[in-house]
Amino acid sequence: MDGLEFYRCVSCNNVVSRWDINKLHGCPVCEANKMRKSALSFTEKIVQIFRHPKVWRWNDDKYLRT
Repeated sequence: MDGLEFYRCVSCNNVVSRWDINKLHGCPVCEANKMRKSALSFTEKIVQIFRHPKVWRWNDDKYLRT
């Protein structure tokens, strides 16, 4: 199974998903647009699953468009 890439905001270190980037064009907390790729901790993975419950559709093109 392919993994989904997550990012961290360079300014506030907040986890940023592709959905946040597509919708807000940056960090939902500080609105910065500089990101770096990041691996998530177990807790952060759980939070992302609750924020985006359609886990089985994460690889669907309409959810991943940038």
